[in-house]
Amino acid sequence: MSFSLQPPSVVATLPSPLDKKHGRIQAAPCFGLRESKKRKRHEVAVAVDGEGLNLYNVQHQTLIASYPLPSQTYHKCAPCSVVYKKGLSQQPSRHSIAVIQDGRLGTKCRILNFVQPLEQDKSGPLQQAPSARKEKALQRCDVLSIEAVSNESNELVIIVFYSSGHIEVLSSDLTEAHLYRTSSLDSSQLRVYFATSVDLGSAQKGLFKDRTDVPRTGYALCQVFQKQRARVVRVISLPLRPSQFGSDLLPPIWQYNLPGTADWNASSPTFELHTSSGRLYELAHGRIHIYDLVSLVPRIVCELSSTSSLYSFTRLSANLVLALSANEAIVYETTFGTTTAITEISGEEESKERRKRKRPSDAEHYFGSVVAGFPQVDTVIILSAEQILALQTSLPSDAGRRSKPGKTLIAEVLANDSTAPNTLRPNDMESSAPSDWTDELERHIETGLVEPLELFVADTFQIKLDKDDSGKRLPDLWDFQSVKSVQFSGSKTVQLIRSIFKSTGLSEEQTSSGILRLRIPAKNILTWLAIAGVLDVKHLREAFGQSCSPDSIIPILEAADNGFEILYSLFASPATLDLADVIRTLKAVIRSLEVPESTKQSGTRQTNDPDINSQADADTANHKEEKSLEIASRRAETELQHAVQALSSGLEIRSEVLRLAFTRLISYSSSAISQTMRLMMDQREIIFLVHLLRLELADGGWTSRYIYNATTLDGDEVGLLGTLRSDEDATGPLNQAIEAISILLNCAIDALGISGWLVGQSGRLGMEDMIDSLRAEVSAVLEGCYEAKSLGILLQDLEKYGYQKKESGKAIRAAIKKKKWTDLASSKHDVVKEPALPLGCTVETPIFHGREGKKIMDTLEGARNRAIGQYEIDRIRI
Repeated sequence: MSFSLQPPSVVATLPSPLDKKHGRIQAAPCFGLRESKKRKRHEVAVAVDGEGLNLYNVQHQTLIASYPLPSQTYHKCAPCSVVYKKGLSQQPSRHSIAVIQDGRLGTKCRILNFVQPLEQDKSGPLQQAPSARKEKALQRCDVLSIEAVSNESNELVIIVFYSSGHIEVLSSDLTEAHLYRTSSLDSSQLRVYFATSVDLGSAQKGLFKDRTDVPRTGYALCQVFQKQRARVVRVISLPLRPSQFGSDLLPPIWQYNLPGTADWNASSPTFELHTSSGRLYELAHGRIHIYDLVSLVPRIVCELSSTSSLYSFTRLSANLVLALSANEAIVYETTFGTTTAITEISGEEESKERRKRKRPSDAEHYFGSVVAGFPQVDTVIILSAEQILALQTSLPSDAGRRSKPGKTLIAEVLANDSTAPNTLRPNDMESSAPSDWTDELERHIETGLVEPLELFVADTFQIKLDKDDSGKRLPDLWDFQSVKSVQFSGSKTVQLIRSIFKSTGLSEEQTSSGILRLRIPAKNILTWLAIAGVLDVKHLREAFGQSCSPDSIIPILEAADNGFEILYSLFASPATLDLADVIRTLKAVIRSLEVPESTKQSGTRQTNDPDINSQADADTANHKEEKSLEIASRRAETELQHAVQALSSGLEIRSEVLRLAFTRLISYSSSAISQTMRLMMDQREIIFLVHLLRLELADGGWTSRYIYNATTLDGDEVGLLGTLRSDEDATGPLNQAIEAISILLNCAIDALGISGWLVGQSGRLGMEDMIDSLRAEVSAVLEGCYEAKSLGILLQDLEKYGYQKKESGKAIRAAIKKKKWTDLASSKHDVVKEPALPLGCTVETPIFHGREGKKIMDTLEGARNRAIGQYEIDRIRI
């Protein structure tokens, strides 16, 4: 079994305790709780006396959260942090729990629970909200450890373990609490050294195997304590509700004495329990003992020791244990008790500052303590003085994994031999592709003709090959119409991946693409595989084994395709790509667009030539000027050669790949984009990306005129969204393009950070010039956006007013049609019109009834006739 260790590296530097003499720094791994499942996260919680509680991500080496505490607080035990999610429809929340006391000699302890809601985002990490602090006083102060689990109702429960054997169960909001006793003995006669909760579901595989009297769900309590000279391990039923048991004394499940006669009172033993295997790991008096608790009585199965005393350890797998001694990190194989790997962790590799920060009493042997091991990322976290260190390991892929029961295969026997070929594995014993089909596939690949190979693969997997009409613009990029779904499965798919990719072997020089290379640039086949979801690292590892494990498929395609035709086909298809793959594609395009360093330094190297310098010293000033002109011309020729090379290799294709990558990039959250850029791109590449976004801003943004369309030479508009639009569909710059550019600019500047601007490679003046130019361009764009918005509001108001006038005009025309007008030109006398009242008001003629009403009507009619007659007589006509 091959295993290696690397010297530790610094993950984070911690603040020192306020009390230099008695202050402590304690750390513990973080967990995730989802219903009844508890999984370890790649995070550690660190509690510093007098400072507070901090959470660090050991994989990305970042600070996740920080909770400050008063300067007089001391932590009684290591903290506990869990990300809890009750149901699928509810949002997760982070609970960071700590037990503190005021003053070093304080007699009252408090438990704190910092609750921080997290917003789930499918395309990025969890977004954190402000935290709420909850506090409660504990009934005792001899706290040993704390844990957080979920009960049968999927509610979060906090458990506090005391060294006297008591346990206290609290609700997540700290409103309910109950204290239980685990023994009838007095606390002075009993001292608990280790206590932890046991998942009964996992314990059925090891600790409680073939035990029908133990429930299969819920949790139990495992305690390791010393009673007089006896060392006892005990499992007790654990209540996860304050009122579950009527009595305060918890009933035990079983209790056994551990073998050996070592006195734990003379040392500070540490323990670790693995319930699935039923093994208890003990470190006492500089030795590690492994107890098997599955047998009838506990027995010692292995004892590990070193020339110097061991003082910290962690379990890596079923048969591997990592331990720390005075100046070494040792990996033990527990089956035979042998040493697998060893590395120096102190001495010359240890910095002077770290030696100065050591405690005076432990200066001879103190280095650090193991916090936890993370086999998924091959990392072991060590707490050393005021630093968090990461010890990189190379754990074998099959270490600690149980083989499935069945017959022994010859491949398994040959795999144990060092001369066994890497391609012979049990996975190859599955149903393979037909030999005639494989021979035909190899024949097409060896000929090097792409089109017959694609026709053969399309016929095998029943893919339609309709010609794409959009190929008129870029005929060399895409030959067939892109399909939305392709079904690739079975042994033929595995054989196809093995045929189009080739392993270069471990002996050859490894590039950034790992040890795989592309045999034939069949862009349509690669795109079909990507659409089907089988063109990824997982399927490559299944086809070639763990020995060929590239980080991504993008570097392999980049190494085989200098013209970016394959990447264009891949991004133009509906294939799903990860955020990391999109960032890798951006880096590849940026590297291809940059001027090589040899070009930048050509003038410098030529001026440092001894022949030129000696000749320049001997010549006159005119001759020196001619030499400088010659050097400048050489530099210009070199830059021109690079530009011609870039144009000949497909500058238009790279531009399209870049814009397609931008389109996919804006679909992720801003925080995920910034974090991935910060991890995968350096400052020079991010600054180059900012310049590219400035070009996009000038090309498709509001810096150009609003009413004119930015078109190419062929009359087609190229937008940021990566689509070619004809003159019929061209409508000018899009608002979506401005939004996308602003998001990506914000992410790029956020990823660069303040330190990136301060240590830029172009110098202070160049950086200030770029920042001023960017500010001016963004201001111009913003002003254009405001003007466009104002113009849009005015046009909307004008449209509404026109619609209202149109409706009112229809009503007037309808009224004119209903009313019969006489022809004024043909009449002898003009018709007298009634005067119109203001605001469209009219006077209705009153209606009278009865005899009195008839008299009034006659009077009014007579008055009207007299008025009209007098008006007709006295009217003057011209």
